Amino acid sequence: SRGHRRTIKSVDLRARLGLPARTADASSANVIVTTDGGPLSLLVDRLGDVVPVDDTTFEPPPDTLDAELARSIKGAFKLDDALLLDLDLDEALNITT
Repeated sequence: SRGHRRTIKSVDLRARLGLPARTADASSANVIVTTDGGPLSLLVDRLGDVVPVDDTTFEPPPDTLDAELARSIKGAFKLDDALLLDLDLDEALNITT
């Protein structure tokens, strides 16, 4: 029997979130997520560590975010030395808007 090849769609999150284009020499990584429409590859700048978060440190998105980017952010977790933005994947992938 012939094997099935499945095409996986890919989305460059940098472009989708309205961020400046990645330079030609910049590294990137792919993250595969499962959506209702099947697997999807997200092109990201880099992968970081898994970071435990405490729901009590969750806040609305910072006012300083660009309006286009803020639409795709659920909120932020305050870490000791940074903010960890919580991506609303459904909104970020809503390509029809």
